[in-house]
Amino acid sequence: MYLSCVRIWNFRKYGYANLDATPALEVYLKGGLNVLIGENDTGKTAIIDAIKFVLGTRSHDTLQIKECDFYEDLKGERSELLKIECVFQELSDDEAGNFLEWLTFDGDKAELSVRMIARRRDNRIMNSITAGMPELDTRFDAIELLRVTYLKPLRDAENELKHGYHSRLAQILLNHPLFTKEKDLHVLERYFGIANQKIEEYFKKEKLEKDEYLQRIGAIAETRNDKKLHPTAAGLLMFGEEYCIVREFPEYFLDYQELLDPTIRWTDRMHSNSGDWTGNLFDFYFRVYHKLTKDVKVPFQIEHGNRIDDTMVHKAIREALANCIINTDYYGKRGIVIKKSSDQIIIENPGDIRTGKQQMIRGGISDPRNKLLMKMFNLIKIGERAGSGVPDIFQVWENENFDTPMIEEQFHPNRTILTLPLSKRNVTIKSDDKKVTIKSGDKRKKTVFTDDSTMLIKETETEYHVPKEKSDDKKVTIKKDVTSKTQTYQQAILDYMETGLEYRLIEFCELLSLKETRVKVLMKALIESGKVETLGANRNRRYKRKS
Repeated sequence: MYLSCVRIWNFRKYGYANLDATPALEVYLKGGLNVLIGENDTGKTAIIDAIKFVLGTRSHDTLQIKECDFYEDLKGERSELLKIECVFQELSDDEAGNFLEWLTFDGDKAELSVRMIARRRDNRIMNSITAGMPELDTRFDAIELLRVTYLKPLRDAENELKHGYHSRLAQILLNHPLFTKEKDLHVLERYFGIANQKIEEYFKKEKLEKDEYLQRIGAIAETRNDKKLHPTAAGLLMFGEEYCIVREFPEYFLDYQELLDPTIRWTDRMHSNSGDWTGNLFDFYFRVYHKLTKDVKVPFQIEHGNRIDDTMVHKAIREALANCIINTDYYGKRGIVIKKSSDQIIIENPGDIRTGKQQMIRGGISDPRNKLLMKMFNLIKIGERAGSGVPDIFQVWENENFDTPMIEEQFHPNRTILTLPLSKRNVTIKSDDKKVTIKSGDKRKKTVFTDDSTMLIKETETEYHVPKEKSDDKKVTIKKDVTSKTQTYQQAILDYMETGLEYRLIEFCELLSLKETRVKVLMKALIESGKVETLGANRNRRYKRKS
C-alpha cells in the first residue's frame, strides 16, 4: 500500500470554509519516490506537516495543532474547523485484513481513508482521528500501523548522523522491510550481533579499570546500603540519558536556539528532550560549542609547520559555556538556554551568582555550584579553578574590540544571564587636536571628515600613525606599518613558492584562507620588494618567485 492522495481544508494557507466542499488543496502521489519542489513559502512544509498530524511518526514527535494552523482569511478571521485526509491505495490482502472495518471499495479495489478534524472552541483545540466512509466516519484505532518515518532537515550532519537508538540511520533501518522479518535475521543483524558480543567481552575485561576511572572523577560511587556502584548526580547529568536525568531533576532542560534569519523563528534549534540524541551535558557542551564557534574568524597562524585554528575567542566561548554548565541549579526552572544571533551570544542558566556579580567580574574567588562537574571539565582542559574565567572572557572581548559583555541576575526564579556582543567597538585615533573614529574591522577604503580637514583612510590592519606634516588642502593620509601578521602571510607565500614554478592567485587564497583582494595587496608588496615577478595579465596572470 502507499499514500496516494492528501486533501486539505482550512490548514494554514490552504483555506476553504465548507469541509464538505472541494478541498482547498489536493495532492496526488505515486507509489515509490515523490519529490516536492517549490519556492519558499509555497506550502511544501504544510503538506509534510499535514501528513504527520494525521499519521504520526515512529519517533513519536510531539505533534499538536495550534491556533496558527487554522486558516486566516484576508480580514484576519480564523476558521473554526480544519480537516486533513490521507488516502491509501493498493492494499495487500494482509493489509486489507488489518483495516477491514474502515475500508471503502471501488469495484474490487480497496481504499483506506484516514482523516483528522480539529475544532477551535472556547480557547481550546480538540481533534479526532477517524477513518472509513465519510458518512460513517468511525474512530480509527489502528493508527500505530500507519506511523511514518520522518527525517527532519539535516542541518548538522556531523552530530545528527552519530550512532544511537534515535539516530537517523537507526530510524531508517528500524522501519526498513528487510529488518521487520520475525523469523530469519538479516545478514547485517547477524554481523552486528557478533560484533556487539566481541565488544561486550572486551569491555568486561576492562570493567575494573573503567569503574576505577569513573570513581576517581566522581561519576559513580559505592552506596552504603547495597555496596554497589551507582551513578552520582554529576555522573548522571554528564553522561546519562535525558529520560533518566529528568527522574532525578524534573526541571532539567537544555535548549540551543540559533536566530540568524529574521524571517524564520529559528535557523537551528537543539533541545534535550527531542529524543534524537542523549540529552546529557557532555554531548550538549560539544554540540553547542561547535555551533557557537563555526562563524568565528580564524587568522592565519603557523606553529611548528601546522596551522593553528584556535583563537582566544574560541577559548573564551569554551570558558563561558563551561561556566554556565558548572554553575547551573539543575532543580531550577526553565533550564539552560543558549541563544545565538548575528550580533550576540546569550547564555542563560538557573541559579544566582554565588560570589556576587561584582566579585564574579573581578575574579579571584571560585565557588562553583557543582564541584564534581567542574572536576570533570577540568580533566578535559576546560574551565578554570581559580575564579579567573569570567575576567579572562572580559579581557578577550576587550582585546578583540568587541562591545563589553554584560552579566544580569534575575530573581524569583533565580537566573544568571551572560551576553557576549559580537559587534565591534569604535576606535578613536588622535590627529593633533582632531579625533577620527574608525569602526574596527572595516577594511574598505573610505573618507572620514573632521572639522576642517579630510582624512583619507586606506585599507587598514591593526597599527596606524598620522604624519605630523599636513598638505595645503588639509588632506591627511593615514598609513599603516607592516604588521607581524602581514609579514607572516608574506613569508608563508614565499615558503610555498618553489623556484622555477608558476602560481595563480587562487592558490595563495586557499593557502592563507583570505579573500582575493587581500592576497592581491600582499602580492603587490612582494613584487615591489623584488621577491616575486608576474607573468601575463588579468585572468592569465601568474606569479613566479625570483631566484
